[in-house]
Order: sequence, then C-alpha cells, then structure tokens
Amino acid sequence: MSGGVLCGTALNGGMQGAGTAFYLNPDASGFNLIRSFANPPDANNPQSDFAVAGSRFFGTSFGGGTNGTGTILVAQTNGTVSIIRSFAKLSADNATKSGGASPGAPLILSGNMLFGTTTAGDSAANGTVFSANTNGSAFSVLHDFSPFDSGTGTNTDGAVPWSGLILLGNTLYGTASAGGAGGNGIVFSLNTNGGGFTVLHSFSPMDSLATTNDDGAIPFGGLVLSGNLLCGTTAAGGQGGRGAIFSIQT
Repeated sequence: MSGGVLCGTALNGGMQGAGTAFYLNPDASGFNLIRSFANPPDANNPQSDFAVAGSRFFGTSFGGGTNGTGTILVAQTNGTVSIIRSFAKLSADNATKSGGASPGAPLILSGNMLFGTTTAGDSAANGTVFSANTNGSAFSVLHDFSPFDSGTGTNTDGAVPWSGLILLGNTLYGTASAGGAGGNGIVFSLNTNGGGFTVLHSFSPMDSLATTNDDGAIPFGGLVLSGNLLCGTTAAGGQGGRGAIFSIQT
C-alpha cells in the first residue's frame, strides 16, 4: 500500500496479454492501470508484489526485457514504468547464464538496495540470490545455486528459489524449492554481502509410493518472521502427503 491505495500485478491479461500493474482503493473503488505490459523489450508476466518506496514501486517480471528472461522494474501511479535491469540471455545449450533469469518473487527493499531471487540461470541453471541498487547499478549475484547430482536430484545448497526473502539485520532468509540433502528443498540464510550462506534445514526425501515424510517438501512460498521464528509452508510431503506448515528458529 502507498498513499492509501493498494498496488499489485496480474500475471496475464491486459491489452497485450502480458500482464498488468494496477492500483485501487482499499474499498475496491478507483481501479486504475499503471501499465499494461507488452512483448519484449517491455517487461511482461509479473508474478510478484511490489516493494514500495514513497511514490515508487519496485518489482520483477518473469519474462520480457531485452533478452526475454525477465526484468527488475520501477513503476509509479502516473503510468511511468522503467526497466532498471534486463536479465541476460540464456545459453541455448544448457539454460545457464551469469546473473540468473526469470525472477518470480517480490523484492526486498533496504535503503537504496534491492534483494531478490531468480528461478533460473547462472552457472548451473538453478537460480540465484541477487542484490542491486534501486537505479539498477551495482548488480551482484550473492549466491549461485549449485548443480544437482544427476542420479539423486540432491545438492549441497538447494535450487530454484520461487519465493522472496526476509531481511533481519544484515541477514537474508529464504527457501529454495528443490535440491538440498533430501532433494526436496531447503530453508537458508545468507549475509547481505554474499557471505555466510547456511542451510538451516533440508527437507527430507518422501516415501516413493505415499509421497509422505515427516517435515514437508517443496517449499514454494515465502517465509514470515515472528521474533526469531521463521514460519512457512510446503507444497508437498508431510504426514498426509499434501504439504505442511513449518517453523524453524533463525
């Protein structure tokens, strides 16, 4: 919310079918489009909410930009939308490229710095955690998720983060939907300077027939913070095989 209005995005639709950014009053009146997205090089198909700073709204788009692999954008309610970063073109051979690609989660705004995740790209095509200034400069990959073991689908640090981050002091917290020691995703922490990456929890393997386990699997959603307790959800696993709600200390 900014200035008493609600701001958001739609993945599809709009004049070009590539999604929209919009705002409206809390009572659902006064609906207005900020932008109806088009084909590249415009941003398109935004999947996440905005991070609000005064009259500006910072967000990501899953597609579009110069290379069709997503953008970081800043919008205003007067309809002005600027792309401050286009993610790089992916390799046609293995879908890798430095810097990541296809960001699907909200950004975290701290001062003049943005922090976010990508679901694809970089050296193993397993996504990244990144930072950038609010003008798009000083872009940096803080963590590049490692390759999977070809036989087990596991790795040391998780892969494919679909959710946004939480910032507590100088530490970022998040989830990755795949990989880890159990192959079913992780909860992680990471310093804002890119150091100190730590796996706080690896979700365990599921029973191959019942698709159950004790702690859930495949965390697509983000985390919420209460004191020093992180809470989240998984899309699968758990004792009923239909996902789980979990908590873990920071």
